[in-house]
Amino acid sequence: MKILARLFAAYAISLSLISAEENLKKGDRIVFLSDSVTAAGTRPTGYITLAAKQIELAYPDLNVELIGAGIGGHKVPDCQKRLQTDVLDHKPTIVFIYIGINDVWHWTHPKVVARGKKGTTPEDFESGLREMIKQINATGARVILCTPTMIGEKPDGSNPDDARLDQYADISRRVAEETSSQLLDLRKAFVSNLKQKTPKNLTQGVLTSDGVHMNDAGNELISKLVLEALKVPTKKPQNAQKSTQAAVGDIERGKTIYSQLCFNCHGPNLDGGQGPSLIDSYWQHGSSPDAILKVINKGVPGSPMIPYEAVFPEADRIALRDFILAEQEGLRETMRAIYPREYFAGKRFTPVLFDSIESLSQTALPENHYYFPRGGEGVLRGTAKLYIKEAGSYRFNIRLLGRTSIFLNGDEVHSSDEKTDKATHLNKTIELEPGVHELEILHEEKPSHSYRFSGFFEKVGGDRFALNGRSLQGNIPKIIKARPGMAQVVRKWIDGLPPRALLCLLPNQVIVAYNPVDGKVLKAWHSAEINQTPSLPDRSAKPSVINGTLIPDVATDASSAEHYQFLYYETQGDSVLITSQIEGQQTAIKIAPEGAQSFTISKN
Repeated sequence: MKILARLFAAYAISLSLISAEENLKKGDRIVFLSDSVTAAGTRPTGYITLAAKQIELAYPDLNVELIGAGIGGHKVPDCQKRLQTDVLDHKPTIVFIYIGINDVWHWTHPKVVARGKKGTTPEDFESGLREMIKQINATGARVILCTPTMIGEKPDGSNPDDARLDQYADISRRVAEETSSQLLDLRKAFVSNLKQKTPKNLTQGVLTSDGVHMNDAGNELISKLVLEALKVPTKKPQNAQKSTQAAVGDIERGKTIYSQLCFNCHGPNLDGGQGPSLIDSYWQHGSSPDAILKVINKGVPGSPMIPYEAVFPEADRIALRDFILAEQEGLRETMRAIYPREYFAGKRFTPVLFDSIESLSQTALPENHYYFPRGGEGVLRGTAKLYIKEAGSYRFNIRLLGRTSIFLNGDEVHSSDEKTDKATHLNKTIELEPGVHELEILHEEKPSHSYRFSGFFEKVGGDRFALNGRSLQGNIPKIIKARPGMAQVVRKWIDGLPPRALLCLLPNQVIVAYNPVDGKVLKAWHSAEINQTPSLPDRSAKPSVINGTLIPDVATDASSAEHYQFLYYETQGDSVLITSQIEGQQTAIKIAPEGAQSFTISKN
């Protein structure tokens, strides 16, 4: 799956002899052609994300586009087939080719062999690399060729695939030298690191979760190597999220700043006012520490939220961010990934299992609860940060539907399956301290028109909050205007108008409110538009609003009839035709634009 992130990053190591090495430049577009290791690297704790944060610190003014083109299970021949669409069509300036794990692994992987498939021969592996490099170089982009990392973590060469993996790594090294491509010897760096960290010769768990896919330590190592490869200076990420709560003094400083400035828009208790609430679940611009700090620093164009990076010193802006974070409770940084259903048949849900296959889609959910598109098909993997303000006993309350597994800080705390005896289900009561906890929800249910997953996370004897809800994406401020040369009719809840009123939008930006119950024109506005955004996070707490200048003295009985029955409406060019039964006769009323700020009504 391709993942685009408008940030700054790449992964590789800097053991190159090639003069092509250079720092990142403004406007660089970097594509990563790879397999599932790269696809996972774009997650919040993935190595691409970690490297991106450091590059942003080092080069805050760069505007480099990162395009991840990693697909689970892919080998060199697969990458060749999609080189044009997934790489060249993006017009990259740098291309990382990090491939080879599956080319080797698929010779011995039991499930692959059972399906009659194979790895890539050394000859095809080499020729494929050379052909891709040739095509990429022809566009003017430079190639950074990476050696494959590992299939098993034993650093003494005793992993079953080590000999073949070393052979393919040697091919990559030779191809890089002979094509004048930058070599990034990931395998050499990983083996060296494991020799220092694996005295017990473990097969997994040091840098990977399963011997292949990176865990947090593996992601951190690759992130470090990325920065070295691109000659990016590292500095302490003062704005990085802390694993523990921020210092009390910093939070108090942030609280003071908030009470002096921010309360005017966001309310004294952070619950909103002119500006949005800072403690509810909806975060349109992101709920991560970095996202919150970015809004404080850069502001929100077109809103009263101005940039404060030139107003307050960095320490004060971080303190303000930390105060806001200290007031959070519930899910934040919520992600929804959907996976192919057939892969999980008969298998027990674990994060490692999900790491072994590429997702069909990944979606950030600013509402910070889970919902699904209608007709959606697949298995859910939901990840989030769980903010706890009070120490105590907590538990999950999940509707028994399909099967669900929940992991908190890496430990399974809930497991249920409607097809198994309830006595075998797991639902732990967990003792939690205030802070940020890692949550992962894995869920599958029978296909239907929509997912019905639902549940709560609750403090024993205390409050609870829902894990599921509705999408608010349609509620992000949306303006409705008439289209040039064409009339339009909409129905929206407008304060002071009947709920069935027809809002006739004319091309001259006049809006006419017509009541189909009695045939009356109620109001009209010129220079008008409809803001159909209700308040958040409640979908229907407020009506839509018509912004415009009220046209005086337009209220009239368009039908002038005692017996009136609305039938239907339609648009005809720049006009609206409303057909009704008037005194037993079918009649059409035409509402048409007149001049720049008015309209006419006539019987058609």
